[in-house]
Amino acid sequence: MNKKQSSYEYEESEVSTTETDKNNLSDHRVSTFEMLGFSKEESESLAAANHIDIINGKEYSFPLSWHKVKKMLDAGCTTELALKILL
Repeated sequence: MNKKQSSYEYEESEVSTTETDKNNLSDHRVSTFEMLGFSKEESESLAAANHIDIINGKEYSFPLSWHKVKKMLDAGCTTELALKILL
């Protein structure tokens, strides 16, 4: 085998997503929004929210980024107004 080739044996457990992984990600997203000052219920709503981006004329749905929310808050937006805009 030369340097450009590699050997890898496929193991399903290494590449599959489990419900635990999804729950951990969801919990992390909720806690991130809580750190920005939102309540648990508000954070759960934000973590479940999506936003639409148009890229090359096509619409794509992405999970709402805490970075976007933080920028809004840093610019002076209140948490109440951010919720009205984003949800």
